[in-house]
Amino acid sequence: MAYDSVHDDQDKREALCDGYGTLPADWSERIGLDRLYPALELWDWFASIGNTAPLEGITDDIRRMTA
Repeated sequence: MAYDSVHDDQDKREALCDGYGTLPADWSERIGLDRLYPALELWDWFASIGNTAPLEGITDDIRRMTA
């Protein structure tokens, strides 16, 4: 999942969960980690190519995900 593909959209979250079928009790934490890693990777890629414009927004997202 791309880190921002669901991004607080309840309809998309429900569709994602429906697609997985019966979910384990800790599904919410798993989805959180599934969003965090790609966000970190995207931040690193933008920084590595010198594109700093999106970094602040991604940083804000990472902070919210890890708070």
